[in-house]
Amino acid sequence: MRGQISLVLTFVLVATLAEGQNVPVDQPTPPQDALSASSVVYYAAAGVTAPQVLPGSLSIPSVRKCMPLDGVVSLSGIVDTDGFLRDIEILDGNHPGLDKLAIGLVSAEHFKPGTHDGVPDAVAITDEIGLQTCAKRVPSRNGGEPFELTLRSHPVQAIVVRPAPVKTPAEPIANCASGLCQVGDRISAPVPINYVEAEYSKYARKKKLSGVCAVRLIVDTNGMPQDVHIIKGLEPSLDQNAIEAVQKYRFKPAMKDGRTPVPVAVNFEVNFRLY
Repeated sequence: MRGQISLVLTFVLVATLAEGQNVPVDQPTPPQDALSASSVVYYAAAGVTAPQVLPGSLSIPSVRKCMPLDGVVSLSGIVDTDGFLRDIEILDGNHPGLDKLAIGLVSAEHFKPGTHDGVPDAVAITDEIGLQTCAKRVPSRNGGEPFELTLRSHPVQAIVVRPAPVKTPAEPIANCASGLCQVGDRISAPVPINYVEAEYSKYARKKKLSGVCAVRLIVDTNGMPQDVHIIKGLEPSLDQNAIEAVQKYRFKPAMKDGRTPVPVAVNFEVNFRLY
């Protein structure tokens, strides 16, 4: 039986949360209402200080057998004057399960509020969270094998005050202001010229697992893949094999007006099928 892998180039972000993730948190629970639209929110400027995470009672269980699943999740939000994080958004995800775990952790955390001119106020932040977890298979009612993520160490957080959003004027071509261009208008898509077939893991082959891993990456001006990460997971070992394969892909880079190479972010689907 041989594993056949196919890939599809797409430009639509796929966001799916894996079943069965567990957030092992014992922290104060913030109110569920959103931050009032009339509240004043402060961004990076003189006199504005960042909030700080207050010590909590997060417990790290002891796990003997562990399938490691690690990554860094970058998210944004607003810490209100009560010390709770509101309006949470993922800026740079890693794996759907890790994204969900990170949101659960920061939602339950209590902060020392940031300040404006020494007075506690609502402050917009960016929080980069380093997570080390174990992916544990747990039984499910429908007979599948979803995964439960459990922390194997305390998360590492880097919190900074977020710059104020800037409205940029519309451009005559696809938006390249952020350093990445969007395919369309005068920007052509990158073209794969060499790719490596992803391998089945022993576990996935034994369980006859099949499906699609959605991978997001940046193709730089040299046609090299950068910042490869999963946006729709299938199974941890297959997810890792998909990442390792995509990191070896080579492309004809995206072109502006057919002449100038430009970096673009694209999605690939790595399709695992057994025949």
